Amino acid sequence: MSNQAGSTHPRQQEALAAAEKWLRRALGIVSAGFILLFLYTALRRMHYPFSFDQVEGGIITSIWRIVHGDPLYTRPTPDFVPYLYAPLYFYLAAALSKVIGVGYASMRLISILGTLGSLGVIYALIHGETRSRFAGLAGAGLYAACYHPLEGWFDVGRVDSLFVFLLLLAIYCTRRAPILLAVLVWLLAFQAKQTILPMAVLVLCAEWQRPRRMVIGLISLLAGIAASVLLMNHLTGGWYSYYLFGAAKGLWWVMRAAVFYIPVDLLGTLGIAFLIVLASLLCKPPALRGRSTQFYLVVSFAIYASTWYLRAHAGSAVNTLMPAYAWTAVLVGIAYHRLSSWLNSRAFPKTQLCQVLLLSAAVVQILGLIYHPGRYVPSAATRDARQRFEQQLSALPGDVYVIEHTYDAILAGKKPHAT
Repeated sequence: MSNQAGSTHPRQQEALAAAEKWLRRALGIVSAGFILLFLYTALRRMHYPFSFDQVEGGIITSIWRIVHGDPLYTRPTPDFVPYLYAPLYFYLAAALSKVIGVGYASMRLISILGTLGSLGVIYALIHGETRSRFAGLAGAGLYAACYHPLEGWFDVGRVDSLFVFLLLLAIYCTRRAPILLAVLVWLLAFQAKQTILPMAVLVLCAEWQRPRRMVIGLISLLAGIAASVLLMNHLTGGWYSYYLFGAAKGLWWVMRAAVFYIPVDLLGTLGIAFLIVLASLLCKPPALRGRSTQFYLVVSFAIYASTWYLRAHAGSAVNTLMPAYAWTAVLVGIAYHRLSSWLNSRAFPKTQLCQVLLLSAAVVQILGLIYHPGRYVPSAATRDARQRFEQQLSALPGDVYVIEHTYDAILAGKKPHAT
């Protein structure tokens, strides 16, 4: 009996070692696979000649106006009312449109590049903390897999993907680059989406253990924002501030979204990921007084709290969750490496089994977000229906008010009106 028991234990160890090896490969493959799946889906969608949502169609009208020399921020009229967004994305898309032509492709290309940039910064943030390429790939793959719960928002012609890239890059620069470079990226992020301002202040305050760096960063940021606002107000007759800061005051609270933010938006989508983070904190508690720990605590609070605040107001959609999902991917990559390293350093008998369970959890989390690209690529029938609509619209005599899809009027040769 003793000989039989002794021979069973090595076989169990071999089986666990094989399982760990193949699960590690599986996690690497599915992480890279989701990045490639995003690229495949996005490139198939990029040249679709019609809007994916109402706001995308309105934004391209704003870009069309810029290309034709009209102002972005102006007094509202029956023909045009600006969106409540900062100008960076609009002018980047307008500049690209002058090269490849006005259309949805130029807008979506910026979003695709922004998402790829976000994946790169997620990898860099994780690798900078762990020196693990594998953990960095796993984190980037998890964010790429969020394409489905975010309803295909990564490549839509809107500001969000560019904004998330600049946000992550600003955090990375605050952590590892000269402070003035970090401030410059924060300023660019502000001109992509003005809601970043409280987050930027909080993240720069996370450098309180380096007071000179913190003070220089805060003063430079606030001075830069003040100067840019004053300049844009001067150029637009004050309409810049009206749309960026004044009009949003009318947005009301949505208590259902506020209550279900954590249980549905976060845990309902990335519950296993948060379990990995929690296990890492419990098994290998970080030094609370350490500069790295305090930086990540402040950034986490800033991102999750600001996302909750925006999600709890009218007008928000799943795109509001993109910063929270991106930051969760960063935390999971770091947590996975910390937990795996801690397990390897322990001598208890179930270490290998725990490694297998950890890898299994990571694989299940990312595979649980799988999607078919055909769900997001418009069919030939959909394209034909939209083209028939444009033909019918073009055939109508005189002026036509196309509600909520202003660029459809332009495509039909009609005059656009306000959304």
